[in-house]
Amino acid sequence: DLSEVAPIPPPSGIKLGHTPRLKSITVNHNGSRVYAYDEANVLVWVIDAASNAMVDTLSTSTSTISSAPGSMVLADPKLPRLYVLEPTGIPTLRLSIFTFEAGLVGASFGNVKTGSDGVPGGVALSADGSRLYLGNNATDEIYVVDIAAVLNSTSALVAIVTRTSSDRKSTRLNSSHSQQSR
Repeated sequence: DLSEVAPIPPPSGIKLGHTPRLKSITVNHNGSRVYAYDEANVLVWVIDAASNAMVDTLSTSTSTISSAPGSMVLADPKLPRLYVLEPTGIPTLRLSIFTFEAGLVGASFGNVKTGSDGVPGGVALSADGSRLYLGNNATDEIYVVDIAAVLNSTSALVAIVTRTSSDRKSTRLNSSHSQQSR
């Protein structure tokens, strides 16, 4: 019975500037934390799964981005790591990677240049955890991102998967931007 479900309020020390707009939710690798992206406040809620209480927030941007829809969160199923994908209002998608080790939070931020407005349309992690696949609804493209490169602040875009005019699959490699039919 959903009429008995109570909303999760923020802890007393956390002030939200706007009415929350939760757009994407994921659970961490061991089920102890739930992460929800709040698009209106440009942050991630950290919820303790055992108590169903918000225990913290994670800031994903140093400046407020446009309130364009489509932000997404994804927890790594094997590692204490969280991926956050946000539109920026410019031809770039913002990728934030949070790593949780021994109670400390490390953050890496990267931008995936898309060539047109980035509107996240999905995010998936490779089975070995080395790459993220980022969908862009504005261009119907999938960006293949090397996670280690983002963590090391180097160029992370490995390839762009697109459809050609003949509806054949095409891959544009980042290093040469050449087209290869598949």
